[in-house]
Amino acid sequence: MNSVNYPKIIGLKSAGVSALALLTAISSVTPTWSAIDNSAIAVGTYTATDDTTSAPDTASVPVLVNRDLSIAKSVFSGPSIAAGADPAVTDALDTIVYRYTITNNGSITETTVTPIDVGPTFDGQAAVNSLSAFTEVTGAGAGTGDAATLAPGETVVFEATYTLAALDVLNAAGVTDGVSNVATASSDDVPASPPSPPAVATIPGIPSLDIIKVAVLNDETVADGFAEVGETITYTYTVTNSGNVALTNVGIQDTHEGALLTGVNLPAGETITTEGPVGPSDIGTANDGVIDTLEAGATATFTITLTVTQAEVDDG
Repeated sequence: MNSVNYPKIIGLKSAGVSALALLTAISSVTPTWSAIDNSAIAVGTYTATDDTTSAPDTASVPVLVNRDLSIAKSVFSGPSIAAGADPAVTDALDTIVYRYTITNNGSITETTVTPIDVGPTFDGQAAVNSLSAFTEVTGAGAGTGDAATLAPGETVVFEATYTLAALDVLNAAGVTDGVSNVATASSDDVPASPPSPPAVATIPGIPSLDIIKVAVLNDETVADGFAEVGETITYTYTVTNSGNVALTNVGIQDTHEGALLTGVNLPAGETITTEGPVGPSDIGTANDGVIDTLEAGATATFTITLTVTQAEVDDG
């Protein structure tokens, strides 16, 4: 059988073209024909020592060749919650296991069949880590990372694992189908499949706030370390968004001496002291006691100074 040679792909990252886009563009390049060639000669004997042969003649029969690989990708397991620091939620070091089902729909046996996967995205942001090596789950190479050989009509399944980074979780947490990934299949160094439909997963959003309250007596009247009527106390509230999603309208509810602070007595002077790893927070209108948006991982402080009343001293 005559073969048709196609150039190998070199420099997938050159010229500003992504690897996946280039692979997809080349996937339509497939050989359309080959040929069965047969050469024969005629042989005859005139005497015991004299053989006669003819000149060779060749017959060629065209063969239609269809190279057609398809790939389907799915989330086999995950996002998990068991491997990370918190066994109750999806966080860093948890994993997503992907499976790739490749089918040879063509008329020619394909060799060195393997998936091509640049890794998932997290709400459109590139993954921090790299995907693991591929492992063949079915077929003659099951349990190995070897590429497969597929006869027409045969199917092979591969598997790969992605380990989440903290930034991956923060980028996609709470976004429906926020983790998305496509793959292609290659054979004999020639990408031969269009991209799979996206395999999607959702990382649940976990809202959470932590607060630390500190009181500092200003001790203006008598510097004795005790609160007297008319002296002031400055309260500082340090609030951290300890969840994995942004929170809005973040403020303080302080029950002071049995009553909820309201109106002019609400904490104000809010400041974002530490930004989270994704996106800047929005302090909104300064000194109104409310932060419009506090990103995951960010920390803010609120302050208020109150005057000690006779009722507080009596209750103390």
